[in-house]
Amino acid sequence: AKLLAVAGFQSFIVTRPVVDNDALELLAGMTSQHSFTVVVDHFRQAELLSHALVAIGAATDVLLDVDLGQQTTGVRPGPDSINLAAAISQLPRVRLRGIFLDDRSPGTASENHAIDPSFAEALAVARHCRWMIESHPIQCDEIITAFEFSAEALNAAEIAAVMTSPMRFME
Repeated sequence: AKLLAVAGFQSFIVTRPVVDNDALELLAGMTSQHSFTVVVDHFRQAELLSHALVAIGAATDVLLDVDLGQQTTGVRPGPDSINLAAAISQLPRVRLRGIFLDDRSPGTASENHAIDPSFAEALAVARHCRWMIESHPIQCDEIITAFEFSAEALNAAEIAAVMTSPMRFME
């Protein structure tokens, strides 16, 4: 992010855990001039980020990384994601922005231009998880993914809103 900031980038999504003290201080310090959203899947990550931000009076958004069944990253959908969202909402200087889907397998479109079923299933999990969090009521505004799409998939009707990468789904 530091190198990209020098190149003129203003907004960043940090998709990997930031728990090292030096990295946390750097990230917190950069929030005064750049927009950051940090992906978390554990309360300790959010807590450490919150402490670093409180120390300098800065704030940032966080996204909840939801496990899509691959059991590699992410909090489990359901009670675990609701509990984590509730705990994050109590921390100072961080705001739960939404759900993050970490699915790096290339998306494809079928002959009728429908989104790959695995992505459609992942998106359904994220939408349901978001709905469950908001029903508690905890603000959870959007779904963002690092999913890679083919050109055909980008033209499919299921994509509600396409921004720049990473993609956003706002409902």
